[in-house]
Amino acid sequence: DYLTKELIESHNKFLLDIPHGDFIEHYPSYMDRGIKSKGEYINGKRVGEWQFFTNGKKIIIANFNLDDELDGKYEEFSYFSNNTYVKVIEGQFKKIVFDVTNKSDKNSEPISYKIQKIQRVGTWSYYSKDGSLIGKADYSWK
Repeated sequence: DYLTKELIESHNKFLLDIPHGDFIEHYPSYMDRGIKSKGEYINGKRVGEWQFFTNGKKIIIANFNLDDELDGKYEEFSYFSNNTYVKVIEGQFKKIVFDVTNKSDKNSEPISYKIQKIQRVGTWSYYSKDGSLIGKADYSWK
């Protein structure tokens, strides 16, 4: 753990020294927090649904594509009380590809290239710690 400098126990599988298969990482036992993250690796890349448990106060559920990039449903839950967690954020991530053309000066030929960016898409919902909807934001790509 980069904060405590303690070893973190992890249970995972490898294929030719590359993480491949189910993965579970635990906080150091003295911290008594249990699981730190869990999900699946394919050929060294996170894929599918992953769960991250931070400081006992937040759970993040994120989805990853085959390139180990955020892609798909994303949710955050905050600790409420009595081991109850309430959803506070819900939305989607997606890779957006931009076609860009520019000229370095007036007399030069235009140069075209693509830029890829992972960003929020669609409608994101934000909730208070009691679970009531605070508001929504539209991240639709136009």
